[in-house]
Amino acid sequence: MQAFALTGASSSQAYQMVERLRRTASTLMGKPGRPPSQRPPDDSLLKVSKAIQQYLMRFPGSARETPVRTQYSDGFRCFIVGLIESGQPGEGLSIAGLAEATTIPLVTLNEWFGRKLRSQPAPEEPALDSLEDLQVSQVLTLYESWKGSLVAFCQMVREQHHLKFGMTFIGNLLHKAGLRYRKPQKPKQAPWTHGTYRVLYPGAQWLGDGTSVAIEFAWYGEKFVFNLEAVLDVASNALMGFAVSDFEDEEVVLRAYKEDAVPTAGAAPLSHSLDNRYSNHTEAIVEALGTTTLLRTTLGRGESKAPLEGTFGLFKQALPALLITGQTRREQARSILELVFTAWARGRNGRPRKKLGNNVLNVASAL
Repeated sequence: MQAFALTGASSSQAYQMVERLRRTASTLMGKPGRPPSQRPPDDSLLKVSKAIQQYLMRFPGSARETPVRTQYSDGFRCFIVGLIESGQPGEGLSIAGLAEATTIPLVTLNEWFGRKLRSQPAPEEPALDSLEDLQVSQVLTLYESWKGSLVAFCQMVREQHHLKFGMTFIGNLLHKAGLRYRKPQKPKQAPWTHGTYRVLYPGAQWLGDGTSVAIEFAWYGEKFVFNLEAVLDVASNALMGFAVSDFEDEEVVLRAYKEDAVPTAGAAPLSHSLDNRYSNHTEAIVEALGTTTLLRTTLGRGESKAPLEGTFGLFKQALPALLITGQTRREQARSILELVFTAWARGRNGRPRKKLGNNVLNVASAL
C-alpha cells in the first residue's frame, strides 16, 4: 500500500507491473559461477611457442620427456611463469591459455604458480668456459634419456651430433658424472700365463676336462644333465675323443682317454693334462697312461687349460637347444634327427672365411 501511495498507481497497474517484472527477471538472472574464458589469440600462442623454442635451443636438456614423467629444470619453470608478466610474449594470457601455448599440463602450471615462482628470480645458467665444456654438457644431457648400449650411444654422439669424442673418453666422463658405473677390472694377467702352451707338434700334449650338457624331454617335462668328458690335442686343436656319463669321475676319464682318444690317434701322447680333481689322479689313471706323463693344471687358473675351455664354449654356442619334442615315437625320432643334423651342420660350416671378407652369412646360422 505504501508503494501505491508513493507512486500514485492503482492496484490493477501494480499487478500488471509484477507480471512484466517476472518476465524481465528471467532474462536478467545468469547462471552462478565465472563466465567462460575466452580462447587466447593465435598471435600470443605463436609468440610463446617461439620464446620456448629459443630457450630450449640456448639451454638444451632443461626440459625432457621420459616414459615415466616430464622433467623440467628450475630455470625453465621460472621462465615459463614469467612469460605472462608485463612486456613478455604471453602478456594477458590466463594460466589456462599459457597451458595451451606451452603444452604443459594445467595442473602442473597451477602448482608452479602456487609456489609463487613468479616472485623468484630465474637462476642463472652455469656459464661454460669453452666449446668443449658445452659439448661435454651435451653428452651428459643426451645420456640421461638414453636407452641402449654404450657402444651405440658413442656411435650416435659421433655420427648424429658430430662430437668427436672417443668411447674411452665418454665412458670415463659418464663414470665421473655418476651416470654409468664400470665393472671393476680384473687384475692383470700374471706374466707367466702368457704363452702357457709351447706348441710343439701333434701328440706332444693333450688336455682332458668335462662339462655339463642338459637334454630336455618336452613330453616328460623333465631335464637330464650329463657330464661330457673330452680330450683335446693342443697343437692341432683336434678333439681326439670323448665320453658321456652321469658324473665326472675316474671311469669316464679312462673311457674318453683309453677307449676313444688313443685309438683315434693311434698312439698315446707324451703328456696328458687334467685338472686337480681327486678322481683325475687316481692310481688307475696313472697306470692307464703308462709312459705318458700326467700333468696337473694350475689350481685356480683357467688359462692352464684354455684350449679345451674355449672348445667347450664354442660347442655350447653352436649347439642348438636340446629339446626333444613329439607325442609319438616317429615324431620324437624326427626331433632327434633335426638336432643331430643341425649340430653337425654348424660344426661343419664353421665360421665365415677371411678370404670371403667375413661378410658371408654362415649357412648354419639359419638352422
